[in-house]
Amino acid sequence: MKELVNEVVRINAPASVVWDFISDIEHCATWLTNVDSVSILKRGDNGLVGLRWEETRKMFGKEATETMWITRAEPLNFYQVEAHNHGAKYFSKLSIQVKPGGCELAMSFSAKAVSFSAKLSSLLMAPLMKSSVKKMVARDLSDIKHAAEQQAEAA
Repeated sequence: MKELVNEVVRINAPASVVWDFISDIEHCATWLTNVDSVSILKRGDNGLVGLRWEETRKMFGKEATETMWITRAEPLNFYQVEAHNHGAKYFSKLSIQVKPGGCELAMSFSAKAVSFSAKLSSLLMAPLMKSSVKKMVARDLSDIKHAAEQQAEAA
């Protein structure tokens, strides 16, 4: 599995506030710039694990809808997401690390080509894909930072 992106942002808000934002997947389209809509398909059986949703966002200048689900989670610490599409498996992880006066939020994204066509495509498109995913992750982290810090200031 090839990790494409691993980004970190410092957030001047308590980890609990950041967790509330990143775990509120149902409403994330209200504060994530690139997400147009979210539709919950299945609630998690025990907390976040098992939560399944469709997310429509702008990717590569177009609207794309992906079905995603949470495979592992530790409240106030991290959760992992998986999606399968176009012959590839995608994995992302959001994790919080408490720091003095706030926390750091890290997001990683990796992909594993499964089909022959996905393997060929990944060889040809890897630099463009990495650049686009890096921008998307950076935008998401910036949006989360902004929303969490506003919430913390209002409290």
